[in-house]
Amino acid sequence: MKNIKRITLSITLFFMCSTAMVHAQTTDDETKVLNKMKVALN
Repeated sequence: MKNIKRITLSITLFFMCSTAMVHAQTTDDETKVLNKMKVALN
């Protein structure tokens, strides 16, 4: 189950990064969320 959760987090993080790149803008809120995701992956 840990692997499934880790993969899900990775996909979510990748999707969020892609979305941010498409919009070409990074707000403070998005940065905070991405940092939380990185912490969750670690």
